Parts: sequence; C-alpha cells; structure tokens
Amino acid sequence: MPHIDSVVLNDRVKQKTLRILLDQGEGYTKAIAKAMQDNKITHAKVREINGPLKELFVNYFENAKFKSKKMWDQEIFHATGNIRQSFGDLYGNIHITIKERHPISGTLVNALAGANNEIVLSFAADQKTKEWVA
Repeated sequence: MPHIDSVVLNDRVKQKTLRILLDQGEGYTKAIAKAMQDNKITHAKVREINGPLKELFVNYFENAKFKSKKMWDQEIFHATGNIRQSFGDLYGNIHITIKERHPISGTLVNALAGANNEIVLSFAADQKTKEWVA
C-alpha cells in the first residue's frame, strides 16, 4: 500500500462540530436523526454526551454474559461512536460508560434526555466534492 501524507487531506477536509441540545424527555435517536437530516450530514462521530439521562436502555457484557438493562437517572462518564444516516434510517452505535453501583460500559440502545442534555457530534466536509465524511 502506498504511503499517503496526511497534509493532502488537511487541504481538502475541514472538521466541524455539531452540538445538539435536547429538551427534557426528548429521545436520543430521533434528535440525532433530525439534526443530521437538517444539516445534511450522512456520517458523524459521537464525541461527547453531557448531562444526565432520564431513562436509558443499554446492552453490555458482564462476566462473559450478554445483558440488557433499562435504567433511570444516570450520568454518562464517556461516550463515543459512529453514526450513519442512510435510506432515511440511522445506523451505527454509541458506546457509553455510566456509573451505577459499579461502572458499566456498553452500547446505548435508546435514551430519553434529562435536564440540560447535549450531544456533540463531529464530521468533516470534503471542500472539492462538498460531501460530508466522518
């Protein structure tokens, strides 16, 4: 594989940030899908989730067993993931770490926002083609 210098990409791709402010009780997947559609973004990376979650459903592994759990009033310590919007649907995953009795790391299935909730997405635009890329 040939070596490609990253400077070539820096001239053409500009990194952008989208902050999505959610109302209390608003659903995460609908809010992300609407924000991406409104801003014509097809690929994005989740950088942060700030604020408490009123209700969430998470899939995770514990002691080599797959578990799903519905929780209420939780704070997210770390969030990362990739999201793609295609054919009118949202695809991808958001990995989160939350603290209950002990920290749980897993995949966020869905959530309802608590007070002062914010999702931070990053994306980039190719300046020549004007296509959004993650």
